[in-house]
Amino acid sequence: MTIVSMGSVVGTMREVIDSRNDVGLVKIRCYRPFPKEDLIRTSRSKKIVIVLEKDISLGLGSGSVFSEVRDALYTLKKKPKVVGFIAGLGGVDITNKMINRALDNSKKMKDGEVDWLIQTKI
Repeated sequence: MTIVSMGSVVGTMREVIDSRNDVGLVKIRCYRPFPKEDLIRTSRSKKIVIVLEKDISLGLGSGSVFSEVRDALYTLKKKPKVVGFIAGLGGVDITNKMINRALDNSKKMKDGEVDWLIQTKI
């Protein structure tokens, strides 16, 4: 399983990933040109690719990075399941708990599915 993201949330993800043995991280540093070949190379042997991002493209129902990742991996003969999560909109912090929830939920999701990680007050 690999998680793909960019920006400030990657620091928090590193904390979570360091505590788990089943997850890798791909940090996108430059959106254009999109690093399609690098992404294909790092994701080819994975069963699940998770995209977690802090934006949504209205009309798509997903984030912009998710659509780019899904499109880049679409033509692989043995393509991984690609799922997306939207979180942190409006300046809400993305917590370790939210990232762990995304990792756990990704196993139950269908290919191409996008879910929202909403922080609730307890």
